Amino acid sequence: MTDSSVMTAACACGMAIRYRAEHIGRTVKCRSCGGAVSLTGPERERIRFDDDDDEDAAYAIAAAPVKLPGHSPLAAEAPTAMSTPPSAVARTLGRDRQIESRRTHGFWRDAGRSFLFWQTPTGAIALAVVTVLLLVRSVIGYIPILGLILVIAITGMVWGFYLEVIRYTAGGDDDLPDASEWNGFVDSAIVPIVQLLAVTGACVAPAVALQLAGVDGIPVFVAAAFGAFLWPVTMLAASIGGAGAAVRLDLHVRTVASAFTPYLYVWFMLVVAGLANFTSLLEGMGVLPDFLERAMTSGFLATLVMTFMGVYTTIIVMKLIGLYYRHYSDRFPWDAG
Repeated sequence: MTDSSVMTAACACGMAIRYRAEHIGRTVKCRSCGGAVSLTGPERERIRFDDDDDEDAAYAIAAAPVKLPGHSPLAAEAPTAMSTPPSAVARTLGRDRQIESRRTHGFWRDAGRSFLFWQTPTGAIALAVVTVLLLVRSVIGYIPILGLILVIAITGMVWGFYLEVIRYTAGGDDDLPDASEWNGFVDSAIVPIVQLLAVTGACVAPAVALQLAGVDGIPVFVAAAFGAFLWPVTMLAASIGGAGAAVRLDLHVRTVASAFTPYLYVWFMLVVAGLANFTSLLEGMGVLPDFLERAMTSGFLATLVMTFMGVYTTIIVMKLIGLYYRHYSDRFPWDAG
């Protein structure tokens, strides 16, 4: 083996690690600082997605893609007051020590802690606010015209909050955004709904294309299952890279393959959240156990509990999607920025 097959990886502390081609893909421990270093081989060309709407984002995800496993995608230099609101600058600077300590922990530790998001004041408030909003939506939907407008506004507001959870977590923040923030009907309601429709449309496109081509049966089912499996990574790309990133299913497949086991866990939790959110749709169909059917028809308390569990599990899933970026984006074939 010639010297040309010997490569060098740089640790965050500045230590150079030499390795041979057969070790590409491994993660080793730096002898200087003890940090994890990914032996990724020669740098490959990566697709870069620009989300122009997030130029003033508090956590500057677009400006700083992750380079090593476990590192936050925050910029190395703190944002200035010229480009970021003062409150966002203060919060970013205040999290530096937290982010640095989090670099020593892996995805699974952070995934476990995501179940406890409600222990912080903002987490508990966000959980309560979103639950109340969805309860209100279920009532005002019966009001003609005005009810429809309010349902659209609340739906967009809730989904905008979920997208912000992904961005916050991907940017290194374990806290939750403000669920009651309102930036106008278009930005707070229409844009999040369009992003959700773009993601869902991209995921179902293969199955729809087969049906339009006259194919039916198992191939369509497989294509639909394939699209559903890619929903978390498609939502990730759309939330931090813009709606245009949602259509690159080829990149999403490579992204999933780069860290398959953690992604499988994210998808499993998505299924759990889906069941928590849509259990009410199965009421009266004879699919659910008798005790659950009785609980669902026991009045407002049952509705409150089911709505609460739907919001709780969905927030966890959005945090897991953000964690997937935070810990593994150095392996992705694309950058957000």
